[in-house]
Amino acid sequence: MRTPILALAAAAAFALPGCGYTFHQNAFFRSDVKTIALEIFDNDTFRRDLEFPLTETIKDRIQSLTPYRLETKERADTLLRGRITAVREHVISENKIDQPIESSVSIEVRVEWIDLRSGKPLVTPFNVADNSTFVLLLGGTRRAAQDDTFSDLADEIIRKMEIPWDKNPDVRPEPSLAN
Repeated sequence: MRTPILALAAAAAFALPGCGYTFHQNAFFRSDVKTIALEIFDNDTFRRDLEFPLTETIKDRIQSLTPYRLETKERADTLLRGRITAVREHVISENKIDQPIESSVSIEVRVEWIDLRSGKPLVTPFNVADNSTFVLLLGGTRRAAQDDTFSDLADEIIRKMEIPWDKNPDVRPEPSLAN
């Protein structure tokens, strides 16, 4: 008997208005952009082939987290491009014979998002950086740490593409119930 009452109470709690704001689905993203061309990121470092998995991760995030559709540059409203500017690996700890036990991988990226219709940037070009650690004794690999870093970088790039709350026309305070 308690389970249906708890379920009903939980449903009612979610149905109540929240923090005094309403927003439409995908309200965090620009409504004037429908399509994005994603260039394979450039790589200014000596670590080869990092640009491909990074670009693939960003592509997956755009498709799963935004309302934007990927298109060719000729058909797209906007262009997202970037470059890997730094890759560093640091040994955090070593064993008695100086073999690495734990290391970290740091990657820095410069990103631009350009409106192809006007040629102007949609956001100020920005840098994002992230790092991940791996423990060799526990089976950790540099590749797995790089993939974790790519995932975090892609998430941060998507966050930078969001509209700030105070500038978003689709997010507005609810009218006061006291009137």
